[in-house]
Amino acid sequence: GYSDLPDWQNNGPFTFDANSLEGMPQFVSATDLHLDGAFNNDMGTYVGVDTDFDGDSRPAAGASAVDIGADEFTPPYNDAGISDLASPTIPINPGFSNVEVAVRNFGIDPISSVDVEWEIDGVGQAPFSYAGNIMPNDFVLVNLANINFSSTTTQLKFWTSLPNGVVDERQENDTLLIDI
Repeated sequence: GYSDLPDWQNNGPFTFDANSLEGMPQFVSATDLHLDGAFNNDMGTYVGVDTDFDGDSRPAAGASAVDIGADEFTPPYNDAGISDLASPTIPINPGFSNVEVAVRNFGIDPISSVDVEWEIDGVGQAPFSYAGNIMPNDFVLVNLANINFSSTTTQLKFWTSLPNGVVDERQENDTLLIDI
C-alpha cells in the first residue's frame, strides 16, 4: 500500500494523479454544496470551459486560475471559525479539565489575530484574544481555560469574531455548538 498521496505519486506503478491535491474541501453548508474556502480556490487547470455550472465566468474576476471542480467561487479574505473541540472529550467528566478548541482559517488571507468567545450552559466565559499566524486552510489549538465542570453541564458554545481586527466576512461558520 501507499502511505499518502505523495507516496502514491512518487512510487505508484503509473504516473496518474501527478497534479492531484490532498485536503478537505469546504462547502457553504451541509445542504449547499457550492465550494468555499482556500483549498480549491485557483487550484484548477483551464480546459476550455468558460462558465461553471451556475453560469459564473471561469476564471473568476481577479483570479489567477480556475477553481477545482464545476463551481467557480471567490472565498472571503478574513474568515475564521471554531472547527473542533480538542479538550475536554465528550462525555465530560465532572472536575477540572482544560478547554481547548481548534480555530481554523477559512479565508484566503493569513490571520494574525482573532477573538474567541464562549459559553457554558449559556453563561459567558472570559474571552480569549489570539495573536499569532494561522495560514489559509490551517488551524491552531487555543487553550481557553481550566474549568471545574459540574455533572449537570449540558451545552458548550464557542465562536470567533474580528479576524485580523475586521468583521468576519462569513459568519455562518464561526460557531461550534456542542450539546452534551
